[in-house]
Amino acid sequence: MGVSTIHGVAARHRLAERAAVLVPPGRVTVATTGGAATAAVRALLARRRGLTLVTTALTPVLAIRGGAKVVLTGGAVRDPAQGCVGEAAEAALRARPIDIAVVSVDGVDHDGLSAADPEQASLIRTLVHHARRVVALADHSALGRAEAARIAPLTSVHDIVTDACALPPTFTDPCPRFHLAATGLRS
Repeated sequence: MGVSTIHGVAARHRLAERAAVLVPPGRVTVATTGGAATAAVRALLARRRGLTLVTTALTPVLAIRGGAKVVLTGGAVRDPAQGCVGEAAEAALRARPIDIAVVSVDGVDHDGLSAADPEQASLIRTLVHHARRVVALADHSALGRAEAARIAPLTSVHDIVTDACALPPTFTDPCPRFHLAATGLRS
């Protein structure tokens, strides 16, 4: 689910552009989850030479063209749009060094990240704990919302990219850096 609920291609593209800027050039390994917003990030990053994309996504990967190397994790497929989940996917993510994880989430509140689906939450939790840097994509409806499956506290996240025009007042230090894709501002 996550940011895939954002209405319109333009909104997803703004989030993807803002998230892609957070990935430095050069030899970097970026892991992504499935979903429309992370597919837009993958499409932008795929053009970069020297970059390795590790993903649980299935259908969007077929359209990737560019200089990046693409690695599929495998795993159980419940929803092709969301990609693979389960122990096999999580083991594949743990098996390689991940510089940056780009994940879509359904909820971001003062306690941290959450997802509606427990299997997706477990997969994202694996990435959060394994990656050196975590970039979470969350549309405005996810801010201030807590879903049933907890992923990680805000202290585990380095950046949150959102289409919100302003942050809820409940977000205080220690907080990750919020990147407001709608305005280009950073807080």
